Amino acid sequence: MSAARPRAEGGIALMTHASSPSTGWRPAPDVVARQMPGGAVLVHLRRNQIFELNETGGRIWALMVEGRSSADIISVLTSEFAVTPADAERELLALADRLAEAGLVQR
Repeated sequence: MSAARPRAEGGIALMTHASSPSTGWRPAPDVVARQMPGGAVLVHLRRNQIFELNETGGRIWALMVEGRSSADIISVLTSEFAVTPADAERELLALADRLAEAGLVQR
């Protein structure tokens, strides 16, 4: 459902984001993001790496940046996508782990 993968191409306009303390995850200070049709693009400025998120991953990112709780993110995912709460929670945690490993979010 969600994926974060490096992308080689650059040259996009980027916007900064707010922190999200209530989810336990907050965007790293050297990461900028832009919502795109069908997902999002994250740029780790210090590492000069670009990551793409698909539609679900982009939605999770946006909700994390808004400071939504994990329960709220799961609720939004189940209402917007054809997933069970258990699947939404699994995807949220898996993406958060991948984002943390890539240095894109901090706990």
